[in-house]
Amino acid sequence: MRKSEAETTSWVPIGACLGPFGLEGWIRVHPFNPESTLFAELEKVWLRNAAGERLLEIEDAKTHASVWLLRLRGVGDRDEALALKGYELVVPREWLPPPSEDEFYHHDLIGLKVREGDREWGRIRRVLCYPSADCLEVEEPSGAIREVPLVEDFVQAIDLKAGEVHVSAFDSLPQQAVKKKRAPRAPEKADGAAPGGSSAKAGPSKR
Repeated sequence: MRKSEAETTSWVPIGACLGPFGLEGWIRVHPFNPESTLFAELEKVWLRNAAGERLLEIEDAKTHASVWLLRLRGVGDRDEALALKGYELVVPREWLPPPSEDEFYHHDLIGLKVREGDREWGRIRRVLCYPSADCLEVEEPSGAIREVPLVEDFVQAIDLKAGEVHVSAFDSLPQQAVKKKRAPRAPEKADGAAPGGSSAKAGPSKR
């Protein structure tokens, strides 16, 4: 895949690299869908970080407790596996089978409106995977963030066609403080004296 193609590909995150396992280059992967057997079926996987994506061939895959262990071509020892810690494992959307009628991919929830009755609370920024439960990270119009557990007590219905997730008891969830960014500090003068004036704060910003 050429760079231009990678930039326009719809990527679906399927796991995260936790670090090495053993001394022979195996990596531990946290699967975003613990019930999926996709890692055993894939021949290749893309690893992604802030710098971009890289495609690696999967030589072997097996489960170990709650994680997957992958052996990737070109990753031959613990140090090389350690260098992949923090990478996200992604695949192009077209590699995935279509979900059944009552299923969805986490990727499909990003950007959906979150509603409770007639009130729209905000939009989903991402899906967070915790050991206890997955959560929808919702950004309110003010920039504040709430995490909605993806369980029946809070999520009543997911309507992908309408682009909405219907929730209950949203206002009972803790609200994370709105973060504010400081304006860039003015450069110091050549003689070391800082120019006058005070720094201003920008409005609410999201992460």
